[in-house]
Formats: sequence, structure tokens, C-alpha cells
Amino acid sequence: MNHFGEPLKSEDTLTNLGKILESQIQIKENSCKTVAFSTPTIIYNKTGIIYPNTVNIIQGKKGVHKSRLTEIFCGLLVSKVICNKSKYLGMQRNMMVHSVVLYVDTERNINDQFPYAIQKIKLLAGYSIDEEPLNLDYISLIDIPRNERFDTLNEYIKRFRTQHENTNLFIVFDVVTDCVENFNDVRESLKLVDMLNETINKYNVTFLCVIHENPSAGNDKGPGHNVTGK
Repeated sequence: MNHFGEPLKSEDTLTNLGKILESQIQIKENSCKTVAFSTPTIIYNKTGIIYPNTVNIIQGKKGVHKSRLTEIFCGLLVSKVICNKSKYLGMQRNMMVHSVVLYVDTERNINDQFPYAIQKIKLLAGYSIDEEPLNLDYISLIDIPRNERFDTLNEYIKRFRTQHENTNLFIVFDVVTDCVENFNDVRESLKLVDMLNETINKYNVTFLCVIHENPSAGNDKGPGHNVTGK
């Protein structure tokens, strides 16, 4: 129904106005009842650090163990049984939430570097390296041309969602700035940001994005955020 109590027409749902009216109904319904906030997916010292339907960022320069921290998050969510918090830097996962992890890599080779990272996740999760956890998926975009990565990635995420419709999905982009042709192009970067926001608002999805900072001295900006002085 629209703002005037009339049912939305099918053609309206395809327009931006239709989308606004649909979301207006949802906001109105939710604002008239007690709001139940989501419980955290990952907890540290009784404090939630990752929540469902959020976009999270790990950013840093080379050598600060960004990918290692990412692997620990993934191993924790994939783990069979939590028995040793020290393996996960003292973090715990919400045992009431079942998560499926999708690890998207853009730069490591598929012969040894990326497979080794997946092995470390398996071992952290309590599996042997020859096991295939049902809640761990992974793909590489290294062979996909940059100008085709976004559409290819979007297509795979849609496929991934349909395979796990009733599950909390935890999607890692390592490195997120390599998922589009040119992250310095505002149109390209905003297209990715819009996709992230649309996905977390529509589906049970959480994103973890890894950003490598530029190594140049005095520049603490991540790739895609160059300062030109103009």
C-alpha cells in the first residue's frame, strides 16, 4: 500500500517512486513497534565488534597483518566448536548465528598464495587442509579483467545468496579497491558502494572490506582517495 492506503501497482514497484513508497511502509511499521537491534556476530570482551547487515573496513599499510586478521575472522565464523579463544585473539562468535563465509581475493596467485590462505582458515576453524567446510566459499578475481570485475562479482554474489537464502552471509573483499576498474573514478567507486549498501539493506549479508594504503611517505589515504590539491 502507498502513503494514501492504496495498493501499489506492479509498474510502480519498478520505479524509484515505487521503491520509496515500499520502504516508507516498512519504516512506518517498524517505527510503531519496539525496535529490536541485531545482536553482534563477533564479540570481543563482551563488546560487539561486527554486526549483521553492516559494511566493515580493515585498512592499513603493507606488513600490518590485515589479511591475517581477516583470516582469523573467517576461521572464527567457520569454526566447528569454539574451544580456544586465544586462537582468535580473544574474540568469540555468536553461537546463535550460523554464518557462511565467502572470501573474494583479487591479488594473490591461485597456485600457492591464495590456497595457503584458505588452508590457514580451515586450520583455524578446526578442519584439516583436505576438508571442505560447507560454510566456507572462496573465489579469485585475479584472472578477470578489471573492467569486468564488478559485474562478475555482482553476478556471483547473487548466485551465492540464492544458495544460502536463510543464512547470515559474511563476504570478504580482499582487496576491495581491486573489485572495480578504477577506484579513483568516483562513478566506479560509488557503484561499488551502492551495491554494498543495497545488499545489506535487502539481504542478510555482512561485508568485510580490506583496503591497502598507499606506501608513499606522508600519504595515509587508501587507494582511490588521492589528494590532488585542486
